[in-house]
Amino acid sequence: MAYTFNEAHARQFADSVILRAQQMGSRLRVTAGQTKNGVRGERTEFLPLAKSPAIKRTTSVAPTPAINLQWGARWAVKGIYDWATQIDRQSDVLAMLTDPESPAVQTASNALGRAIDDEIIAALHGTAVTGVDGSGSQALPATQKVAHGGVALTYGKLLEALQKLNAAEAGDERFVLYGAVQQSDILALNELIDMDYRSSAAVTTAVETGRPANLLGMTWIRSERLGEIAADTGRVLVYAAQGLGFGMWEDISVEVEKRADLNNAIQPMGTVSMGAVRIEDECVVEVACKEA
Repeated sequence: MAYTFNEAHARQFADSVILRAQQMGSRLRVTAGQTKNGVRGERTEFLPLAKSPAIKRTTSVAPTPAINLQWGARWAVKGIYDWATQIDRQSDVLAMLTDPESPAVQTASNALGRAIDDEIIAALHGTAVTGVDGSGSQALPATQKVAHGGVALTYGKLLEALQKLNAAEAGDERFVLYGAVQQSDILALNELIDMDYRSSAAVTTAVETGRPANLLGMTWIRSERLGEIAADTGRVLVYAAQGLGFGMWEDISVEVEKRADLNNAIQPMGTVSMGAVRIEDECVVEVACKEA
């Protein structure tokens, strides 16, 4: 007998995908220091404010200072991502849609979550949209990059990236995004994981499992979405939360419908509309690492 798929099952599938996507889909969404929800239009503006001095009063009747505030303009541009599949209404696969732990639920939620991470990663190291009217552009400056140097990820490179953030006073909430190759490099760095240097075995365990750890005062997050800078050259991204803006136009939504044009096949479809932007260049450092 064919499995009967009704509206209640459709709602259960949608709810399961949304819940899982919110909890596990995106690893990086929570790292944005500035988030806007319910955005309208094709883009949304973030306004970084440059540092300004306090003027020392030298007399009791000194004129009130008039500080000229320097506002920047960075824009997150809307990106719309869809996930959909069609399942024969006579297929036993339909029964899987009602199971919150089924591969169908996991596949949909993970796909939408990866889309969010891809937007964030591209914003961190890519070209930012700038200007009052959004007509300008700003690449990540060379001063915010740690050179390849013909070597893999090293302790010295991490310290150089950390120094750049410190010099810019780039906030206290900081993250390191690294990939599988760099995880192997990290496990070879005595300065980070050797018990002669560290007092807790939990640090080593966190790196080995790929789970976020607090090393060098930063949260480490493994991602296989970072891509390469060039052939045999991977990237590690070190950044402060305050330097990342994230806009959500429409959070993850899921619909399940019957496709009359496809012999009444059942179609689950998920959509998310969002965008990200690097707000402050000084808050992001790209570390080039040899991977050969």
